[in-house]
Amino acid sequence: MKKWWFGERKHIDEEKREREAAALKDLRWLMDNGCEQDYIAYVMRLKPEMSAIELQTLIAEFHIQRSARRSRV
Repeated sequence: MKKWWFGERKHIDEEKREREAAALKDLRWLMDNGCEQDYIAYVMRLKPEMSAIELQTLIAEFHIQRSARRSRV
């Protein structure tokens, strides 16, 4: 375990980067292969306290991004 000069553990940042990379990989898969229900379940698992308005905004963004991805392919 490496320590920085001010005493924080470096492995914590590495774990955070790994979690973010895994979440991004899951999100890319959802955009390519998933449906709206899968996306909603994924988002609610990451942030269960999300309001209905925030969720509606993210769903609208999901549809916009998904249609843009499909038009590129």
